[in-house]
Amino acid sequence: MKKVSVIIPCHNHAKYVGETIDSVLNQTYQNIEIIVVNDASTDNSSEVIQKYVDKYPKIIFIDEKENIGVIEVRNKAISMAQGDYILPLDADDKIHATYIEKAVNILENNSQIGVVYAKACFFGEKEGIWELANFNKENILLYNMVFVTSLFRKEDFLHVGAYNKNMYGGYEDWDLWLSFVEHNFDFYQIDEVLFYYRIHQQSRNLDAKKKEDHLYQTIINNHRKLYADFFYDNRYKIKNIFRIEKIEYKYHKYRFLFKILLVIVILQLLIIIGLMI
Repeated sequence: MKKVSVIIPCHNHAKYVGETIDSVLNQTYQNIEIIVVNDASTDNSSEVIQKYVDKYPKIIFIDEKENIGVIEVRNKAISMAQGDYILPLDADDKIHATYIEKAVNILENNSQIGVVYAKACFFGEKEGIWELANFNKENILLYNMVFVTSLFRKEDFLHVGAYNKNMYGGYEDWDLWLSFVEHNFDFYQIDEVLFYYRIHQQSRNLDAKKKEDHLYQTIINNHRKLYADFFYDNRYKIKNIFRIEKIEYKYHKYRFLFKILLVIVILQLLIIIGLMI
């Protein structure tokens, strides 16, 4: 039975990290090591994690004194991991008890598959099924449909180049999946909800949304040949495709404002007409 290394970066998630660790400890697949990295948290994350370390020998604890960011944390932890397989897991999310067992089984029996993930749902401030599009090697150039908590081989991760340090600010998982695509690996989604993504005010994807134009351009630059193969090296076309949703949002927003202004103008005219009569 091959070992799986679960990588848990933690920055100020003392409130949630215990639930996250528990979801890994409760896995039906038992050959697991857990590497938890406290990335210079200013809350009591370190104390919460240490209580688990004292109780469970399979947990490796790295307590960073300076904040190095999630990309450095994951790359550092994966480089020292003893597992054949890697599963990144954020310190505020959870996995189903059978997730690792089912994902390992897929990789064990399919050498061409490089990444295994599952269906997912939200919990916390928002609940419900996370409606992810079916994986497609062309569509993943336009948007990401594979969440970070996906299983892959450590040797494949190192072969494709690890997490790219220039993706600071978000979407580093999307960038990594594009590297897997570049190396002709297949992706496989388990047809069950096995991953739970917590929604709260500090969710990392909210911060990424604010910087998405810069991040999109960085992704294109990181995978220029891949985009050229699919879109004839027209990076401006890709950039415009990325902005379609923004344009549509702005159109509806300003159309709504225009209607409000139109109603106000009509009311004012009616008032003026009424005063003149």
